[in-house]
Amino acid sequence: MTAHKERQERIFGLLQDFQGERPLKTLVWQELEYDRVDRSLSTRGVSQDVEEALFEAPVLLAEAGEDGGFQVISVRLRHDRLSRAQERAVVNWLLRSHPYALFVFSNRKQTRWHFVNAHTTESEASHGSRRTLRRISVRPSDRLRTAAERLAQIALGRFEERTGKSPRECTPLEIRSYHDRAFSVEAVTRSFYEDYLAVFEDLKADMRSQSGDERWAHKYALLFLSRCMFIRFVQKKGWLGGDTQFMDTFWHAYLDAGQQEGEDDFFPRWLSVLFFEVFNGPGLSEEHAYFPADIRRALRNAPYLNGGLFRPGDLDEDRRSYGAKITDERYRRIFSFLEQYNFTIAEDRPLDQEVAVDPEMIGKVYESLVNVSSDADKRGEAGIFYTPRTEIDLMCRLSLADYLTSHLGEGHRDTVEAIVFALEPDEKQQADKKASSKRLWTQIRSLLKEVASVDPACGAGSFLVGMLHVLDDLLRRANETLGINESAYDRRKRIIGRSLYGVDVMEWAASVAELRLWLSLLVHVDRSPDQLHRRTEPLLPNVSSKIRSGDALVQEVGGINLGLRSDRRKHDLSSEVHAEVQSFKTEKRKYVRNDPTAKYSGPDELRDAEVELFKHILRDGLSELESEIERLERRISEPQARQMRLDGSTAPEDSRGHLREEEWKEEKEKLKSQATQIQETLGALHPDDSIPFVWDIAFIEVFSGERQGFDVVIGNPPYVRQENIADPIIPSGEITRADKKEYKENLAQTVYQAFPNYFGVNAATGEPEIQVDKKSDLYIYFYYYGLRLLNESGTFCFITSNTWLDVNYGKELKEFLLHHVHVKYVIDNQRKRSFTDADVNTVVTLFSAPDDSESWALSEKTRFVMLNTSFDKALSGRFWADVRRVEHRDSNPQRRVFTATQAELLKRGSSAPQEIENGQPETLHSLSQNATYEGDKWRGKYLKAPDVYWKILERASDKLCRLGDVATVRRGYTTGANTFFYLDREDVEEWQIENRFLAPLLKSPRETNKQLVLQECDFKYQVFDCDRSKEKLKGTQALEYIRWGEAQGFHERRTLAERSRWWSLRSHGPPPIISPCSISDLYRAHVNECGVRVDKRLYEVRPADDWSTGALALSLNSTLTSLFLELLTRTGLGEGLLDMTVYELEDCPIVHPENVGGARLKDRRIKTYKKEINAEERIETDEVALGALGLTASEQQEVRDAVETLVDRRRAKARSV
Repeated sequence: MTAHKERQERIFGLLQDFQGERPLKTLVWQELEYDRVDRSLSTRGVSQDVEEALFEAPVLLAEAGEDGGFQVISVRLRHDRLSRAQERAVVNWLLRSHPYALFVFSNRKQTRWHFVNAHTTESEASHGSRRTLRRISVRPSDRLRTAAERLAQIALGRFEERTGKSPRECTPLEIRSYHDRAFSVEAVTRSFYEDYLAVFEDLKADMRSQSGDERWAHKYALLFLSRCMFIRFVQKKGWLGGDTQFMDTFWHAYLDAGQQEGEDDFFPRWLSVLFFEVFNGPGLSEEHAYFPADIRRALRNAPYLNGGLFRPGDLDEDRRSYGAKITDERYRRIFSFLEQYNFTIAEDRPLDQEVAVDPEMIGKVYESLVNVSSDADKRGEAGIFYTPRTEIDLMCRLSLADYLTSHLGEGHRDTVEAIVFALEPDEKQQADKKASSKRLWTQIRSLLKEVASVDPACGAGSFLVGMLHVLDDLLRRANETLGINESAYDRRKRIIGRSLYGVDVMEWAASVAELRLWLSLLVHVDRSPDQLHRRTEPLLPNVSSKIRSGDALVQEVGGINLGLRSDRRKHDLSSEVHAEVQSFKTEKRKYVRNDPTAKYSGPDELRDAEVELFKHILRDGLSELESEIERLERRISEPQARQMRLDGSTAPEDSRGHLREEEWKEEKEKLKSQATQIQETLGALHPDDSIPFVWDIAFIEVFSGERQGFDVVIGNPPYVRQENIADPIIPSGEITRADKKEYKENLAQTVYQAFPNYFGVNAATGEPEIQVDKKSDLYIYFYYYGLRLLNESGTFCFITSNTWLDVNYGKELKEFLLHHVHVKYVIDNQRKRSFTDADVNTVVTLFSAPDDSESWALSEKTRFVMLNTSFDKALSGRFWADVRRVEHRDSNPQRRVFTATQAELLKRGSSAPQEIENGQPETLHSLSQNATYEGDKWRGKYLKAPDVYWKILERASDKLCRLGDVATVRRGYTTGANTFFYLDREDVEEWQIENRFLAPLLKSPRETNKQLVLQECDFKYQVFDCDRSKEKLKGTQALEYIRWGEAQGFHERRTLAERSRWWSLRSHGPPPIISPCSISDLYRAHVNECGVRVDKRLYEVRPADDWSTGALALSLNSTLTSLFLELLTRTGLGEGLLDMTVYELEDCPIVHPENVGGARLKDRRIKTYKKEINAEERIETDEVALGALGLTASEQQEVRDAVETLVDRRRAKARSV
């Protein structure tokens, strides 16, 4: 055993009985080897909250590093429970005098301990920086293996082993950095995930071998492990006989009961009783006399939990039919794995984390195991990537602040944001007083109690839990201010029952989301096991009616698309049906909270009632439509009255009467179409059929009556590329091309149905005038449909790939948004990626509700916010107040902001816009009607662009041109069979093909030897370039090579079989200039003097006749081209490369070749990036190209500095996960 392992075991032994000062001092002075101090610290001048928290003065226990600059401080608090709020107040006080420290908190009895690392994500000198407090908990109920491993990492002996440096020679910052790594929650997450995955794969393989059913084995393994882990959280509350390590007791009681080897009775006779009888009912039956007395007593008094997790379902029935067994040995392995980790019910908050397994970590694990596949990890197939908690918290707070402001008035936005974004105790105190002075709390509480928020792709429930935390904190503060007494349990139960909704296509996701909400509720149940057992109703709410499994985008019943329709939203209910809706809402709330007087006793009964009420609403709407159609028919059939003149004659027939009649006829046809749709829907809703998820039915209380939609739509929709979009219900191995095509057509139809006015849907045929781009990734459809889920004053907040901001398929969405939605914020981060496991860069958007009846949004202002720091810096009301003050462009070290009206954004992306003057409605109308929107680079221009970019456009745009205006750009060879067409030196030597049928080939920019001008053709590959018929090739080696290719079957490949001569590439000829298709740092274009051909990974650039190759090459190699490509090409890839399409390179602005005079590109060797950016030869090139724009030497340097910053940030962001 190594010295480190021995130290770890000794620490583990110490933690087993960690009570009083003695074990702490032994740990710090002996095992961790910090220098003893043991001196009390002065508490003179502390604030009242710190004074109330302390039982006695803190003790400077030990120190380390240069001049004892890193310190260990012990703090004994006044109460028996450790309060995170009190710990934060004390840490903030102590950090003023002890900036580099480990804080060790204990309760008054010194039986509970928190080792606290104050992790600062920003420079401590930066204004407004907040610290994340990360804790290692040591309590009698904890599993302490992880705690021992982490604490052993901060031993100074370990530090010396790793660095070879004496701790006394280290700076305090170096030691604190070492502590930061030891307290990393991510490290524990990775360890838990790896161990969990191994156990999961073993269990799945076992179940598969017994059943032969891969899909069932995958789902059942997830379910079984879910149940096992849930019990770990429950036992932490002491609800199983008061034993916080009950499962250890339970397992060993079984082993001690003298079970015969090979009987494997633990699962069927012990664990199943706990799963399906104890937690799924009000008590233990008398049939289980074989349990020891103490076990029987614990099970009899266990809480009635309810919920689908412990209800026997189809997966359990399948296990019985397959005869699959969970053997004792299998359970022992699972038990051993779970025993290694400490489980905590409380989920981390952005500024408070525990180094333990919490429910959020379970969510991460499950979202990583989404799909059945033979591959170890198929997350990308479903496009599900876990959103970090900081981004979740930011989005929840942005959404709620916007929701409250929309109801309280824009004048209260600063106050509302101060309240919502207050995280520290002093921030909350100040913000709450400000709201009290304005008498806002009563309204705020009422609005928060009634808010309805939905995540349409909820996964494992991260946004639901995030919204629960924020709502709970705000309502707790509202209650305290207003003097309202409400327990945390009752408050959270009401929030779950009223405010939180979720949908996910994966059943397991809905189950895990339920589990996490339950655990968030259980944290605040402060009742003894006896009190819980006396409850007649279940402890947990019926969350399954609020979190549904199904396709959130396509809802078809009997071939009828039941997606939300804009016309259905405007229907006024009759008084009778309105009363039915109100009654149903009341009864559903009773059902959710398990009220014994609830009308519905189970989920099937509730869902039947939802369908029946939906039918009543449809019939009510149909009746109203039929009445309106009759009224229009009467008006059309009645003769039009003609005005009588003074002389008794009648005026000629007014042509306007004919116009009105045509309008009535058109309106009648629309209403008849709507009536037909309703009749078809009613016909599809057969009582005996299983109705899939339908928004209008599942959440009928939201879409009927006064609310008419959700107040908040929030989430992280799946990131699935357009070529992979398919019906998520169909197993991936069974999906055909036809299935994919049909599903994408259904997605598009859902969008047209949601916004028929914008897409110009013909009422009779259902065909749209405008179509969604078929290359749209899946999240684009979620944007449209998510907006339709809102009520008229609702708020929309998504985090998605940022690709749509700049690519063609985002054009239609952007135009729709500019006309019909207030795009409030578009938020990016150039420092850190959000998705660790996805090669995706993200953007956060905050929108208003849509209205596609008119172009009302053009006068609204959009703010593009690029963060230069991590997202936690944006968790501040002051930050957003500062952002809103920016009326055009502004930047500081934290962020860059670009503000423009949506009319201006429409104009910038339109081909022939009208001149506009803000504030003149007729001008905005003219723009709306006449501008042809062609798209715009929102991310490149408005988020990333530095000031010098705008300076160039404002001063010298007339000296720029598109590359595509002076040259053609095309991809190099796409052969369809590189193995045949590309020959290396050995192949050339072997086949002896005639030189006239071979040409030098460049496959990668790396083969250029970093030369800007390619003069020698000594490349690794040759391309087979032959367009002759076999008849003309007789007697050549080329013909022999073609016959060999046919023997290998190359000619049967689909792309080659379509050619008249499958071996012919239809030679492009050597391009004068060669461009890469992706770049890692600076862009460079090569002059092709040696006549080499290029592969598809390179682009051919051919100047128009009027422009010389030399002048164009010089322009392309100026730093300005790198600047424009950094800003205007795709950066959706998370790996750090800039990936350019042909059209993006064609659209790239360059210095017009005519402006560089007779200058030509000099041949030279390209230097490494950092040397190249300011190389003398590059500066000379820029003096010609940028000088032609009128930029001074200092402004040219500004361009190079801007490019260097953009490249560095892009590459650093790729490494930031």
